[in-house]
This record gives sequence, structure tokens and C-alpha cells, in this order.
Amino acid sequence: MNDPSFPAPGLGAQPSSSPDGATAAEERNGDRRPSEAAAQLLADALVAPLDSAGLPRRLAALVAAATSAEQVLLWLSDDPDSVQLGTSAAISSSELDAARERAGRVREQGRQIRERLSGALVVTLPLGFEPLGVLEARFSQEAQTSGAELETLQTLAARVAGVLEDSALRRDLAGELERAQALLTFSGQTMSELALEPTLNAAVEQISDLLGIERVAVYLNGENGLRTAAARGLQGEHELIARRLLELAVASGRLAGGVIVTDALADERLEPLRDVITELGVGAVFALPLEAANEVIGLLALYASKGRGPNESERVLVEALRNQLAGVVHRASLLEQANLLGRELEHSLRAERQAAVQLRALYEVSRAFAQSLSLQATLEAAAKTISELVGVDVAVLYMPDERQEKMEARALHVARGDLEEPMRAILGRSLPLTGDIARVIREGLMLRLTSETAETEEDSLRLLGPFLEGGSTAIVLPVATPKEVLATVTLISLSPEQPIRDETIDVALAIVGQAALAIDNARLYEQQKAFADAMQRSLLPDYEPDIEGLDVGAVYAASARLEIGGDVYDFLVLEDGALAIALGDVTGHGVDAAADMAMVKFTFRSLARRYPEPGAFLAAVNEVVLEEVELGKFVTMVYMKVDPARTELACASAGHPRPRLLRADGTVESLPVGGLALGIVGGQSYEEIRIPYAPGDAVVLYTDGVIEARRDRELYGTPRLDDFLRRHAHMGARELADAVLVDCREFAGGPLFDDCAVVVVRAR
Repeated sequence: MNDPSFPAPGLGAQPSSSPDGATAAEERNGDRRPSEAAAQLLADALVAPLDSAGLPRRLAALVAAATSAEQVLLWLSDDPDSVQLGTSAAISSSELDAARERAGRVREQGRQIRERLSGALVVTLPLGFEPLGVLEARFSQEAQTSGAELETLQTLAARVAGVLEDSALRRDLAGELERAQALLTFSGQTMSELALEPTLNAAVEQISDLLGIERVAVYLNGENGLRTAAARGLQGEHELIARRLLELAVASGRLAGGVIVTDALADERLEPLRDVITELGVGAVFALPLEAANEVIGLLALYASKGRGPNESERVLVEALRNQLAGVVHRASLLEQANLLGRELEHSLRAERQAAVQLRALYEVSRAFAQSLSLQATLEAAAKTISELVGVDVAVLYMPDERQEKMEARALHVARGDLEEPMRAILGRSLPLTGDIARVIREGLMLRLTSETAETEEDSLRLLGPFLEGGSTAIVLPVATPKEVLATVTLISLSPEQPIRDETIDVALAIVGQAALAIDNARLYEQQKAFADAMQRSLLPDYEPDIEGLDVGAVYAASARLEIGGDVYDFLVLEDGALAIALGDVTGHGVDAAADMAMVKFTFRSLARRYPEPGAFLAAVNEVVLEEVELGKFVTMVYMKVDPARTELACASAGHPRPRLLRADGTVESLPVGGLALGIVGGQSYEEIRIPYAPGDAVVLYTDGVIEARRDRELYGTPRLDDFLRRHAHMGARELADAVLVDCREFAGGPLFDDCAVVVVRAR
């Protein structure tokens, strides 16, 4: 404990008073409140660098200087028995014991205490919410302590708590920096030294010094279990303890966090080793397995005194050092075995490189397929990837034609730009599916081309003869899945110095195998997509009605999905010469949606003449849909009747996006029609509107796939559609319908993921 009578140098005197009772501090600060003056005094004093060791004494002295207290005491929570005095006034042992007892109560309760003693007022305050310490000020009774004085004291206590907290943080940061520097130093050493034994010995010494733990050891796995590789301060059978700790870590799955034992004798897990623990005097242990290449290769163990467990900072530091040690041990092990395992290691590295090449090839061709969903794009990506990864000058992919008579050049990649034109002229031709090429397709064999074998082939391969005579090399490989050969790829190296060798062929075969899977997927996708599109279009009209006075245009775009969509539209000329148009969207996709589309089309053809007016038509269709469509599904539809004789259009809607009326002057109007979608509730009535139109006016009907085309999170929307229609009001009906879909695709920046249908009727 510090000497209670020892004053703080230069800071123990009471502040002098002016004749009117104001302190010097108050005079210096004008008419500011005492709390402000005191706080400013403390802030000014703390601007200068403070010695952290003498900081508590200085803080106590500053509080005394800024108040009228005759005595100031300060305790730190991490050293409650040591008191710092803020003045030179002597304090007796009994007074100090009483003050220490009050400080203990404040520390436990977390709130201040005020006590009236003989001739004095004592105020004891906690420093911070979780007290970093306790501050006590003693005021003489004659001082007649005011509320402002106590407020000043509280303000100063808060400032002191902040300074102490900042000081503690700085000490922690300094410790962290010191340990981080040590870790970096150790990392540099381990990177520069290849010898295992001196590196481990240095690591043990450094860990011991950093953590203040005398006994540290590193163990490595050997034929007979763990053996000591480096140790400090250890003798006897400590390897038995290490083996048990490693068993516990592996059994519990705590390889990363290790095993912490704070009382070795009391821990049941170490019960069989109690005699060894007693003999060695082991109190606590922190053990971390060393792991490299997914294999436990050893153990780092720190033997400390009882109750000594690592704090968070120490744990992180030791784990980092453990990782460095594991790397060092692993590298040393590899170096020791290098001569014996040289060939096997080289083979392993070659396999890894080949796997990386395969992975990159799969990524490239798969990315092309995912981005374009196109067989042609996949073929081109495959040719480019094979050429670049194998390291050849030319790669050409050939696929059989539909009649299986010829091999068509579908994709060609030439590494050198100056050779692209002549190579395309030579290799871009079709090959007869005969001879050795037929054997490659039929039997899945590799063909190595020479000037002699090329001469026996037809067309482009024969033209390679002069190149092959000059030292170029070429092979033909099958592009095959486990089920069939899909194509062939011809690889050509034009440089005699870089021929296609056997190891090149091995790499090429691996890449071609990956490309075959992507090509097969792309081919199947195009076949399924073609079937879905054909099915969808079979339900749509293949003509646009020719009616005097009207220009009609319709366009449909299938989504990028493989499934059949639900968009359907149809035309019908009524008995009075008017044109009936129905545009609908059936919920769902696939075969069920196709069946519902067929039902809607049949219903339109059956009921349009019987119920020619829009409202009556939709009411009748609603009852049919209720009967024919399964529960939970519905149909949105807009029905329009355009009468050229009356120059009038009539329209009603069942839950469908509102049609746009595009006037000849470019004005766009939204037709105010709406109603419940078909197939939800029976007995519905649908209001219809009738609007006259003039030459040049046009009405635009569309499905929700148009306005819901998406770019990131932004929708195409009706405002964008209206603006586009205004700017293109001069276009013909079909031209305008096509232009709307083109604008949607450009907005989306790629394929549309919902069906889109647009019908335009313009008055001539």
C-alpha cells in the first residue's frame, strides 16, 4: 500500500482563495459555474501526456485542486488495497480503514454514499457504471458545501472514470500490439527457417515469454504416439498428460478451440493421471491440437498454475501461433519426405492441376450455358475453353447433321488472330461421316492425324496435309457422354516446338468430358424448349384478321423457361362485321396450363357469337371456367369488340391489365375497365365501356409479362409502356407490337422470364 502521508508532488496544496471567498480556479474562469471550471481544469491538465503508472495519484490531486475538499482518496478496482491521496493532509490508519470500508460498499452497490462525520461531510462515488474505481472527497463542516460543489465533484468523477477507462484501453491495446508484433516476428522466422527443431524451440520460448507461463511444450505424432518435439520447464512423464489432452480434444470435436483445464487435480477427465499431475505440480493446462492437411499432427500445451486460464486475447494469440506451428511442422514433414515421395508428389500435383483445369473448363462452359441457354453459345464457349486450357492453336467442334450423313463445323476457335481467316476457310467446311471420322463417332476412339491419315480423309482434313508435313500436330477426340458421342473436336498445334503430346491429350480428354456434359444439357434444353414453344404456338392463331378499316397486329414471345406458359389470344369476326378479340392469361405453367389455354380458346370460339357484347361474354365464360378449371386456379381476360361500321370499340375486363388507347396525336389513355378474374366466384357481372375512335387511333392489349419485365428489382411498368407508345404512335399495328417486346427485352437486359403477348388494333 502507498504511504498515506506521501503527498502528490506539486499537486497537494489547496486552491488559494480570493478575499471574497472565490477560489483561484473560479477567478480564472470568470463567472462560469464551478462544475464547468472544474471540468475545464481537469481537461486542460490532461492535455499533457501522463505517465500511466502515476495517473491515479495525479487524478486524485486534480480533483482536490478543482474542489474545496480537504482530502481526496482514490482506489482502483483491480487494486482495492492501494489508495492514492490527492492532498498532503495526513490521514490516520483508522480513518483510512473506514474510508476503505466505504469504498467497498460503493463498489458493491454501484452508487454514491454521503456520510456526516464529526466536523466533516464525506462523499464517496463510484467511477463508471461497472466501477473502475472509487473516489472519496472529505469536506470540512466550515466549508458549507453547496449543491454546485457536489455537482462539480460528480462531474469530475465522471471525467476521472473516462480517463481511467481510456488508460486501461490504451494498456490493453499496447499489450495487443506487443503480442501482434511478436506473432509477426515469429511468422517471419518460421517463413525464413526450414529447420524444424530450432523453429519449435524458438516458438516455445516466445510463447512462454509472451504469456508469462514457464512450462510450455510442443508434441508431434510419431509411430508410438505423441513425442516431445520442444519443451521448456518440463521433466518427467508429461507426455502422458499431453496424450490424454489430445484424446479429449479429438473426442469432443474441439480441434479448433482446444481443451482448457483450470484445476488439473479436480478435473474428472484427468483422474487416471492424478499421480503424474501431482508429481509434476501441474495446476492448469491449455492444450491446442496442431492440424494440417485435415490431419492432427501434434499438440501445443501450456502448463500453468491452478486457476490460470487464458483470457480472450491470450486465447486468440495462442491459436494464431498454433496455426503457424502447424504450418511449419507440415512444411518440414513434406521436405523430409521429398526425396522418397518425389515422383508420387509430382503425380499428385499434376492431378491437382488437371482437376483445376477441369473445374475451370466446367465453369466456363456452364457459365456460357447459364447465361445464354443456347447450344451454339455453349459450343463456342467449349471450343474456346478447350483451346486455351489445352494450349493449342485451333479447336474445332463438329456435330452430325440431322440425317447423320455429315459432320458440320459448329464452333471454331483460333488462338492467333492472323491465322483465323485461313483456318476458318480450311476447317469451316462439313466433313463426310465416313472413314476414320465415322469410327471416332461410332466407337469413341481418338484419332491422331498425320499427313498420311489426313490424305485418306475428305475436304478440310486433307487440306491440313501440308501443315502436318511441316511439323504441325493434330488430333480428333470424341465429345461423349457415358451414353453417346455427341460431337468431335479437332485440336491443332501449328508449332513444331510445341507438339500435342500424350500428357496434352490426357488434359484435353478431361476437359472434353466436362464440355460434353454442358453440350448435352444445352442440346436437351433446346429440344425441350422447341417442344414447349411449338405446343404454345399451336394454341395461338397463325393469322391476323383482314378487316376493312382496321390494321391488326399480334405478337407472342415465350419465356426463357422450359415450361409452357399461360398466355392466349384469339380473333373472331362476328356476324355484324365487328372484330372480337380475347386476350387472357391462365395461371400456372406446363401441360396443365396448355390444357386450360385450349379450354379458354374453345370457350371463346363457342360463346363469342352467342354473347357478342363484352360484359355478357365474360359473365358466361366465368361460369365455364368455374366448372372446367381446378380449384385455386383462375384466368384473367380482356375482351374487346371493335366495330368498324360504327367506329366504336366496346371493352370489358376480368382482372386483366387495362388496355391502352393510343390516339392519333400520341395521347395515351387507360381504358377504365376491371372486374374479378374468371373462375373465382360465380354469378359475376362485368361492366363494359364503349368509346368512339377515329382514324389513326389504336388500342393496345397486353399480358402482365410485358409490364412485369424486370431489371434487377425494377419493373418495366405501365408508365414506361405509355411513354414508349407515345414516342412510337406513328407505327403500324404489327410493327408497334414487335417494338413493344423489343423494348421489354432491352429493358430486362436478356431473356424474358414470363410469357408476353401484345395485340394492337389500329383504325385506318
